[in-house]
Amino acid sequence: MLHFRFIPVLLSVLLMLGLTGCDDGGGEDNSAPRTVVTFGDSITSDYNYPGTPPWPEILQAMRPEWTIINRAAGSERIATTRAKASRSITEDTDVAVVMIGTVNAIFGDTGSYSSDLAEIIRIGKARGAKVVVCTIPPVSGSRIGLASTVDRINGLIRDTVSAEGATLVNIFGELNGSPERFPDGLHPDLDGQRIIATAVKEKI
Repeated sequence: MLHFRFIPVLLSVLLMLGLTGCDDGGGEDNSAPRTVVTFGDSITSDYNYPGTPPWPEILQAMRPEWTIINRAAGSERIATTRAKASRSITEDTDVAVVMIGTVNAIFGDTGSYSSDLAEIIRIGKARGAKVVVCTIPPVSGSRIGLASTVDRINGLIRDTVSAEGATLVNIFGELNGSPERFPDGLHPDLDGQRIIATAVKEKI
């Protein structure tokens, strides 16, 4: 029965080729079609320099097999996002991506930020969605006076994401130290939007 000596070799080859049907513990297939709902303010929605689409549109071009539903709106604060999430995140949503807080920083509106964000995360998780939360981008130029409030909000984001078990994308870290990416001190240019799209894609 010498042919039994070849079974370990055959199994090794099958494992290398991924033909055994066993789960290798590597997680879900990131290339599978999915529905992604995005939330945010003008950075995410409709504020464009000439030729500059918002990052969800860039993400859609990067992953055309995904369905990106952009629910962001200019001048939106997190309280509005919280109300919107209960309507926009459904059982068909695979991933909810949240990047909200720049308008809160402009108005110094941080009192209920943590509880609002926690509720958004809980809504998403209750409906079976992966919730991805981004820190908000840095400010520069004429908006540099907002920097301390941006830092405060980003601290709240990190703490809430950790407490609620969501996924964090450090957009602030990706863009910090690149003031040239913010022509008006607040909104990213095309390269900045691409950086956001890429960072989000890697966490979905």
